Amino acid sequence: MMRELIMHLLPPALRLQEVLVSKKVIECQVEPVVQQTPCPGCGESSTHLHSRYERLVFDLPMVCFSFRFRVRARKFFCRNAACRRKVFCERLPSVVKPYGRKTLRFFFVLQSLSLQLNARETSRVIELFRSHVSPDASLRAARQFVPQLPSAGHVGVDDWAKRKGVRYGSILVDLDSHHVLDVLDSRDSPEVLKWFQSHPEVELISRDRALCF
Repeated sequence: MMRELIMHLLPPALRLQEVLVSKKVIECQVEPVVQQTPCPGCGESSTHLHSRYERLVFDLPMVCFSFRFRVRARKFFCRNAACRRKVFCERLPSVVKPYGRKTLRFFFVLQSLSLQLNARETSRVIELFRSHVSPDASLRAARQFVPQLPSAGHVGVDDWAKRKGVRYGSILVDLDSHHVLDVLDSRDSPEVLKWFQSHPEVELISRDRALCF
């Protein structure tokens, strides 16, 4: 029964091999379904296996259990002589980002929380998911948010604390839609000015009164 349920929850790109259940964790040993994968350098598909390696990926929890995949992933030889990559790791774009440790569906939940809460509160909420995410990881997720929005004519700029009293960045918001347009690593004037120079469509700016702006 457990195996059948997990097979329904498993991303289509993965094939279930084994389910291991402990008191707090459900771990699924899985492998990719596809037999060949394109090289990220040149895009040419390859079936010439180089080696295998394990990749641990965390997913959203299942009731009171932490849920994760142990993916038996592969490395392939690239047979395109013109490509600079001779060996590459297969990607699972419908499951997890390159080098990611969380499934896309878990990452989007984390990102949504990070955009609505501060980093520490996000970390505390994620603990309820029986997972651990540091405040820094929460900030990184928020900064990867790139909204597909029309050009904004009215923009507000303010600072936000990476570490209160020590390190600050800048946040830019569309004053009409209230959507976040961008998050900058610094609140120094040159970096903020560079952003506005690259967005000549801005007609009105509402800024924080801090001297840095």
